Amino acid sequence: MTTSVETPSGFPLDIPLERELETMGIRFRRILELPLDKVRIENEAQVRTLEHQAPTSRVARYATQMKAGATFPPIVVSEDLSDVTVFNLVDGNTRLKAARDREVQRDTFAAYVLQGATFAQCQEIGVYMNQRNGKDLDRTEALSWINQALEAQMPLSRIARISGFSFNTVKTLNGKREFAARAKKLSLPERAVTLLPASTQALLADKVQHDAVFTAAAELAADSGMSKSEIQPMVERIAKTGSDQEALRLINDERTARLAQIKEYAQQADGDAREIRPPYYVQMRKHLQWLLGRGPYDLFDPSLASRQESETMLRDTLARLTEAVAVYEERQREQSQAA
Repeated sequence: MTTSVETPSGFPLDIPLERELETMGIRFRRILELPLDKVRIENEAQVRTLEHQAPTSRVARYATQMKAGATFPPIVVSEDLSDVTVFNLVDGNTRLKAARDREVQRDTFAAYVLQGATFAQCQEIGVYMNQRNGKDLDRTEALSWINQALEAQMPLSRIARISGFSFNTVKTLNGKREFAARAKKLSLPERAVTLLPASTQALLADKVQHDAVFTAAAELAADSGMSKSEIQPMVERIAKTGSDQEALRLINDERTARLAQIKEYAQQADGDAREIRPPYYVQMRKHLQWLLGRGPYDLFDPSLASRQESETMLRDTLARLTEAVAVYEERQREQSQAA
């Protein structure tokens, strides 16, 4: 879409903003001298909370620059659909307050006037302008808008670009929202929502589609304090099962294997996962992943003072790993015989 708009002489164009407006399909006008007494600030329409609007130190700096004749970007306002004599501020709180400073007392300001823009579109432009101009929203403010955008099913890539959050963060937030919705529908215990990390919730919501399996997996994760790295292999195995019954047996077997961990986790105050030490096999995976990412010469100790001790540790580690492999082989034989 290309918007044909008259450009008043001397109007400070904001090309990135205009492209964004055109992408959104929002019509606009450019006004070089918009009367400031016609501009209204509705706090519920602002993306910043009241205490973060127009910081005093920044207003003072802008006022000083205005008195010196500095040119500022246009403010952004929207036409009020119920009153053609006023305009609602979308972006420019600090510029507006500085312009009204008693030592500046400007009556007009250059402005982009949005035509027919919805409340949600105005908020989206407000977030875009704040994040783009380096005056990042408070995290709570940004998350509030992101959740609204997710509810409106805005594409995740667009939410990430507008908010300045990474795509993966937005995807995790969306997964957490979907998890909460499914948990409510399935009447999951509250601990499944309050105790599980957002990344774990997002993983379950994204990868476990069937309700019965989702419920069992979520309850196991909540009961045992499983981290995302712990639950990832189980979710991958669930995806390879051929039926809900097979998937539920897999989860039940996992629960049985984690009885000690579940018991220890239940004894923690408020189920605080930070107070429970991950099982040794979980810690093992982390350390072995690090070790396997190194070459043999990376593990060579060049120090004459500690080389012998390092070699002894490596040999002892090799012996212990050989013993551990034997345990795996023994358990595999037991399972084969039981089958």
